[in-house]
Amino acid sequence: MKEATHACKRLHARLGVVFNTLENTKVDDANGVCQTSVEVVSKFLQFLERYHGKELVHRVVEHSTMMDQLRYLHEEVAMLFELLNIAPASNWGEEWEEDHRLQKQVLAATVKSCAVVQSELQDPRDRAEALLLLKFEVEQRGERNDDDVLGLMKSMLASVLMTSKTAEEPLPPWFLPLYELEYEPKPFARRSTGTLHRGVWGDQTNVAIKFFLVDDEVLDERMQRQLEKELEIIFPLNHPNVGRMFGASHISVSPFVVLEYAANGSLSSFLASSETHKEQMWRLLYEAALGLSHIHEKSIVHGNLKLSNILVDVDGHAKLSDVGLLRMRTCSILSQTKHEGSTSNNLRWRAPECLKRRPTFSSDIYSLAMCIIEAVIGEPPFAFLSDDDVRDNLRKREIPDKPNEMTDEMWELVVAMTNSEPAKRVGIKVVLDRLKVFAGKATYEPLKATDASSHDRLLDQHCPRAESAAVVIDSSTIWALASASVEEQDSLLQQMVEECISDGRRSHLYELNGVPALISLTTSSVSHFTQVCALLILSWVAHLDLSLPKQDLEAHRTVIRAPTQLELDRD
Repeated sequence: MKEATHACKRLHARLGVVFNTLENTKVDDANGVCQTSVEVVSKFLQFLERYHGKELVHRVVEHSTMMDQLRYLHEEVAMLFELLNIAPASNWGEEWEEDHRLQKQVLAATVKSCAVVQSELQDPRDRAEALLLLKFEVEQRGERNDDDVLGLMKSMLASVLMTSKTAEEPLPPWFLPLYELEYEPKPFARRSTGTLHRGVWGDQTNVAIKFFLVDDEVLDERMQRQLEKELEIIFPLNHPNVGRMFGASHISVSPFVVLEYAANGSLSSFLASSETHKEQMWRLLYEAALGLSHIHEKSIVHGNLKLSNILVDVDGHAKLSDVGLLRMRTCSILSQTKHEGSTSNNLRWRAPECLKRRPTFSSDIYSLAMCIIEAVIGEPPFAFLSDDDVRDNLRKREIPDKPNEMTDEMWELVVAMTNSEPAKRVGIKVVLDRLKVFAGKATYEPLKATDASSHDRLLDQHCPRAESAAVVIDSSTIWALASASVEEQDSLLQQMVEECISDGRRSHLYELNGVPALISLTTSSVSHFTQVCALLILSWVAHLDLSLPKQDLEAHRTVIRAPTQLELDRD
């Protein structure tokens, strides 16, 4: 941050004037000036800590943000001057403009020196990171930089390309610099491969940031390419039972991924927190299996499935996490084994063949069975055995004993999922069918919808819900939506609302392509009741499952006609 040294010294001097005034003058603190002064000093210290010692590329790409923060601090000090009736010795605004101009000149001279750029980017990994940071700022954040700074970035980008002697490649859509995030330095969870931190990204989006522990020697250029391919596959995943990855950086000092934040934590802690939550176990396991089925359809092996990697979001839905990060985990494990010996963090969920081979779709099925056992008994499989004893059991193809809490039917599924021969294990479709049955037999509190519009309230006031059993959503149900009479559609939609409000059964809509049928009803049905019911379900699809763009939902909402007086008076 050497280019901003002079501006920081000016700010420090002005804060010194404030301090001397507070120390030597009896101040009426009715306006809270003392507390405000402490807060400004604290912000300045945080600013210095954040930007001190930054490499050249970071000083360039973060220049605009850094100067905005520094100017804001000057403005806060000016406010303190007014509160304390301090007569400024000079016009700080004019001094600021001069400092800013000089800083740009010094930064420009530094960037234009190829020798300086090359000296800071001798390591191939540093050059690769510099290229991505500069391209991100130019292509994704150009509007927040003035023409001078944008020109510096483009100049440095050209220098780095020349130094690296590589062709310019497109910016990966998933790349996200760390400075785009605000996060808690203290992790809320630790894993064998890294740490998890709560953070905020962009427009106050709550996220979880996972930092991986990786050595430079392990993360060579070949491994970087493999990680890029892995992230390209993971980034587009969009399923209600798979946690989203919002972005990542595979070449930072500590590589990281930015993940969807699950407010209710891991499935293991969620089930242990109350009996009500425990009653939702089979539904949540079914939803986790839906997520596993989706990633398998995308040719992605999870490879690290356990209850701590199945999360529960704010609406009570299960989501797979740590999906598809096999290469990243491998990098971290290799880095640790160089110093600490082998790791066995997921040993108790691992299929026997994975003692010698990479995980497969079949080994994911085995691990899901271990998750079922863990969920039922409330502790990891083989919890009281040492790692060596667990390995011995795996070599002997032994699984944990049947828990007393499981019926014979449930245990038969676990046995079928853990066959010693991977090829003979049941497939994910069989698992889904059985878990769906177990979930249907369970009793638990239905999830509450969170997006109640005026149409939804009209439904509650004028259209009482049926007391009969909810309809089962299958292909015949979807077909009936288009072919039934108006009265039959009204009845069918009313029952579908009952079905879709709880226990993850909205997932059947996606499997049967039922969303387009509901969209059609919002525009074509002559029944206001049918339109409102269809829109209500679509609002859950959009807001709870994120499977319909919210702007599309609003477009469909606008076509709902007003109810007639007869419909409003309906009992």
